[in-house]
Amino acid sequence: MYVIGLSPQLADKSIMPKYEFFGQYGQIQKIMIRNKDNSSEQESLLAAPSGNQQLTNQITAQGTSVGAVATAGVCGESTSSSKSQLSYAAHITYSTPEDASLAILALDKFVFDGRKIRASYGRTKFCKYFLQNTVCPDRKNCPYLHKDCKEQDILTPDDMQRKEELFQQCQKLSIQVSKIAEMTESQYRNLLQHKRDLLCHRNNLKHILPKVESIFENKELIKNINLFRKTIQKNKKIGHLQVGQALQTTTLPQALPQKTSAATSGTTAIAKGNSSQQKSQKKG
Repeated sequence: MYVIGLSPQLADKSIMPKYEFFGQYGQIQKIMIRNKDNSSEQESLLAAPSGNQQLTNQITAQGTSVGAVATAGVCGESTSSSKSQLSYAAHITYSTPEDASLAILALDKFVFDGRKIRASYGRTKFCKYFLQNTVCPDRKNCPYLHKDCKEQDILTPDDMQRKEELFQQCQKLSIQVSKIAEMTESQYRNLLQHKRDLLCHRNNLKHILPKVESIFENKELIKNINLFRKTIQKNKKIGHLQVGQALQTTTLPQALPQKTSAATSGTTAIAKGNSSQQKSQKKG
């Protein structure tokens, strides 16, 4: 996840992983904080199960990274209009895409300390050596991409200028990845409660950043979730209709045609035999 509009008090690697802040959305693997004005970076490598980084790298290659692997994100500027109101940006790597998606849905457009936070999926740049078709001298530690990805997953400089459109796309993708539209609100709240029990064993902690349940209080977001839910239901109906039509138009194969032919021949032979017997009986 990539977030901008962080105040200096919030952009602190010692408090960001805490449950009251970004830790409530899922297990955090890595945090990188940067300031656009002076390009200063502070990186925090957190304990994470081995193997999760491979998942992160795979998603990064698809253009929907949940990780902190680049020095630029989906959106390029702070929402702060005053230089004196310093604003930071951060890449946060969650252990699963679902966790990052929930964080995006809960955090985007939240105002904290006079600054509007914008949240989206992070993206990584191509390595300059890869673009030059040469060998990267530090391939092992290089944070940039060294392989091709799908054309629709690539952002051009022109795409980067359409920031609000990119945020809307991220929101739609977050709804899909989080699977929030595939359950009722009651079912999803139960799932979130189970998730909370795993992340934190203290129920008296005060949330500084919005809880995941705040998603259900966002009228605009709920409207988009309901639209996505209707699309899912419509696709299911179409799928069932197509299956039903396929069953109706399918003709059953003739069962054992060779045996049927043999049985018919046998019946005919018997019938002929009976007919012959009847004729002989009449002649006699």
